[in-house]
Amino acid sequence: MNKKYLKNVEKINMWNSFMGAVKSVLKYKGFDDISNFELLGISGRAFDFVIGTKCDAGGVTVYDWGSEHFHQLDRVGIYSDFKLNFNNDLNTYRYLQNDCISLIKNYIDKDTPVIIWAPTDILEFGIINGYDDEDEVFFVKDVANDDPDPLLYKNLGFSLVPYLYICFIKDFIKIDNEKAYRTSLAYGVREWNKKFHISKYYSKGLKAYDNLMFSIKEGDFDRFGFKYCLSVYNESKRAIYDYLNYLREKSSSLNISSEVIEIFLEVSSIFSELVLEYPFLGHNDYYIIENKDSLIKKFERLKYIENEGFKILKDDVLKM
Repeated sequence: MNKKYLKNVEKINMWNSFMGAVKSVLKYKGFDDISNFELLGISGRAFDFVIGTKCDAGGVTVYDWGSEHFHQLDRVGIYSDFKLNFNNDLNTYRYLQNDCISLIKNYIDKDTPVIIWAPTDILEFGIINGYDDEDEVFFVKDVANDDPDPLLYKNLGFSLVPYLYICFIKDFIKIDNEKAYRTSLAYGVREWNKKFHISKYYSKGLKAYDNLMFSIKEGDFDRFGFKYCLSVYNESKRAIYDYLNYLREKSSSLNISSEVIEIFLEVSSIFSELVLEYPFLGHNDYYIIENKDSLIKKFERLKYIENEGFKILKDDVLKM
C-alpha cells in the first residue's frame, strides 16, 4: 500500500478560492513572486463579476470552469489540465472516479498538489496534498480549516454541487508581459459588455448590476448570498484598482490614465464600505437588510462609474 503526504503546502486565504488554491500550489512549487492582485489581474479573474436573479452565493462559481480556468492560467504562463464531469447518476461514474484517483496520486507522487472542487462540505475550491491507499483517503485543505477530515476515495466528486473537478498544474513558462497585460484588459472589457451568460438566471459584467438591484427591489434575494458576493467581489474590485496602478508603472505600451485609476478607486472604496456595512457572517446571520433605497442608489452609482471606467479602457487604452 502506498502513501504520500506533501508537507509545507500552505492554505492561501483568498475570497476567490480557485485562485487561492492556485497561489498555494505556486508557492509550494517555488513560484511565489506574484502578488494576489497580479494573479487576479493578469489571469482576468478579477474581472469576473456574476450575479444571479436572487443574488445567491452560486453566482461566484457560475462560469465554464474548464475553459475559463485553462485560459486564465495560460495568461499567467501556467500550463494546466483538468477533469470535469457533473455527477448526475452516471452509470460509469466509478470508472471515472478510479481514473481520477490514479491521476491525482500520480501528481502527488511528482510532488505537485492538486486543485479540487469541494474537497470537504464547504462549496469552494481546495487542495489535495496527499493520499493513503491503506485507508483509501486523500489529505486535503479547504478555505476554512488547516487540517480538515480526509476525503475518502469513494466520495471523490460527491457534494451538494456534485461536480468532479480536478485541476493539474503541469508546467510554467516565461510570458510576454505586455501581451499578458493587454489580453487581460481586453478580456475584462469583453466580459463587462457580455450580453448573455451561460445561464439565463445569471448575468455578467454590466448586466450583473441589473440582477443585483432587481433582487433587492423585489425582496426575493438570498441575504447569505448577497453578503458572500459582496465579500468576493470586494476582493476583485480592489484587485482591479491595484492592477491598473501596477500597469501604470510597469507597462510600456498601455497608457493608464489617472482618470481611470480614480474611477476604479471609487468602485473599490464603495465595495469596501458595503462589506463593512454588510459583513459576511455565514449561515447563522439573521440580520435583516434595511435601507434598500440607499443601497440601490449605491449600486446605481457603481454601475455608472464602472461602466465609464471600462469605456475608457476600451476606447482610450486598448483602442478596441
